[in-house]
Amino acid sequence: MSRSNPIPRTALYKAPIPNISILDIPHFDEQRENELGVYIASRLHIDELAPVAIYISRDGGVTYTEQMELFHSAKVGNLLLANNDGGLTAIDGADVVNAPDERSKLIVQWESRYDLQGVSNNNLLNGENMLLVQGEVAQFRDTAFTDFNTTTASYLLRGRRGTEGATYSAVGQSRVVLLERKLPFLKLRHSDVGKTLYFKAVTNAMSLDNSKIVSMTFEGNGLKPFAPSNISAIRNGSNDVAISWNRRTRSIARLMGVKRLPYGEDTDDYEIDVLSPTVPRTVLRTIKVTAETVTYTASQQTADGLTLGNALFMRIYQMSNAVGRGQTNTVTLLATTTPNNKQYANHITV
Repeated sequence: MSRSNPIPRTALYKAPIPNISILDIPHFDEQRENELGVYIASRLHIDELAPVAIYISRDGGVTYTEQMELFHSAKVGNLLLANNDGGLTAIDGADVVNAPDERSKLIVQWESRYDLQGVSNNNLLNGENMLLVQGEVAQFRDTAFTDFNTTTASYLLRGRRGTEGATYSAVGQSRVVLLERKLPFLKLRHSDVGKTLYFKAVTNAMSLDNSKIVSMTFEGNGLKPFAPSNISAIRNGSNDVAISWNRRTRSIARLMGVKRLPYGEDTDDYEIDVLSPTVPRTVLRTIKVTAETVTYTASQQTADGLTLGNALFMRIYQMSNAVGRGQTNTVTLLATTTPNNKQYANHITV
């Protein structure tokens, strides 16, 4: 596939302009969960049946090579209103994974008519009806129709697929994409991680030179481990703090009975950033461990300029051999006046 100018434009035909979104997001399809790449949501405003050729540049936009042709028109729209204030209800990221949000309502205006359908509780829990809203993956059970292309989605499961750190990001006019298994997927290279990539979408009678550029810094979010959960700490009488957590798998696994979740990673490595108590938070120390626990000693706290007994601020990452650090949330571990009294972390947004 090498065409620098697919089909010459004519004076009698104005080319339809493809509207594409490059989605560097956690995998929602188990068939892709070990692949590195991006999903592409492409939509044509004129000729819905015309294929779209996707080109990529790895040299700053100097040269482009064709990667794939798309024939699927994604279901995309904009968030008009949520919860009567233009944003989703703010909820603690620690509480969103399994608890339904019955307060928020997503009012989505689709770019063309689409009859969004509700699902049963069982199908909801099996992963159906996923929307990407800004950086958050949310599921919905119930729907209501406003007009021919506007839908209200409610009874939401928030922060799905490791996106609980983005549960505060959606506001009015945020981009919304329905995450379907048939959404096209473009494989990328490990050497692309951390680089700025440039994309162009070209359809019939368009010039590659005049097509719109979409750029992104590729982070490999599809292979990033999820943020650890159940972070807790015990401070002993010497003010040493033993911190523990539970790893989470990004594998889309359905287990029967009590079993340990599959890793989904080649190693069981973690990095802990100890942060300053003041904003903007700076990294005071990075600790590397190979287990789901670490002790932050009193002498280390003193060396880092912290007051013994005060709250601690941290980010804990599970590591990936493929893309490095996984997802994380900033947490605070409150001080306790009672030694050996376990304290669970609170999630914060800075």
